[in-house]
Amino acid sequence: MKGYRFRRTRIAVLLVLIVCAVNTLFPILYAISGSFKTLPELSNAGSRLIPNDPTFQNYLDALTEANFFQAFTNSVMVTVSATVIGTIAAAMCGYAFARKMVPGSKLLLVLMGAGIFLGAGTATIYPRYVMAQALEINNLVGVVVLQLAEITLLTTFLVRAYCLDMGEEVEHAAMIDGCGTFGAFWHVGIPSMRPILTTAAVLTFQWSWNSFQVPLVFTLSRPELQTLTVSVFAIKSAGGDGFGQYTILLAGAVMAVLPIVVVYIIAQRYFMDGLTAGALKG
Repeated sequence: MKGYRFRRTRIAVLLVLIVCAVNTLFPILYAISGSFKTLPELSNAGSRLIPNDPTFQNYLDALTEANFFQAFTNSVMVTVSATVIGTIAAAMCGYAFARKMVPGSKLLLVLMGAGIFLGAGTATIYPRYVMAQALEINNLVGVVVLQLAEITLLTTFLVRAYCLDMGEEVEHAAMIDGCGTFGAFWHVGIPSMRPILTTAAVLTFQWSWNSFQVPLVFTLSRPELQTLTVSVFAIKSAGGDGFGQYTILLAGAVMAVLPIVVVYIIAQRYFMDGLTAGALKG
């Protein structure tokens, strides 16, 4: 009887997972399919996944209309900068909070937690832009700074939770041997935090690469600074017709999402280990 119930539970869970997978994958497959269709085929037979006459012209048009290579370069500069700086900052801050090196850490953690929910909304975009303008960083530097202010709060919490579950014996032994606090962090803490730091790097990369609102506002008057997400979105109205550019828009979106897929595939094992461990405690 128990075995029968167990099988029924497994079947129910499997069905739910299949439904979730289809719900997640169908929009992706539809976008890929639509990117190879002509506009008449997309408008008349949009529900068909396999194109009748596949074409690469949409991708060639997207490369031209979206100023793809310049926008791609801007996105790479912004994302790599945010990922490197954000991961280092999360490692140092999370470790310091976990080892109680920060005075008033409880109050700071409460404020940081509030910042996750309150700091990254539409209501704050204008004052953040005004501050960046006053500091003369209303450019890609400002985009990086604001992205770091948003995602590093979350990754710091993840690193802190991971470090709380790490033993401190080896770190203490290293300090006794004359390593010092930073030496123990660098030689013992960093290697032990590799899974969670990979998770933090992937999350920061994804957040920065997909960021749209901040780059849009900061590059409205300077199209040459547009990131790829903003540049692809601009395709929608490039032809003056709301539907007239959708096949090109889908092609641009497919190309824009490829770097995230590649990064996730490369870092998948460490990403899942770090995300699970970082969520278990703290």
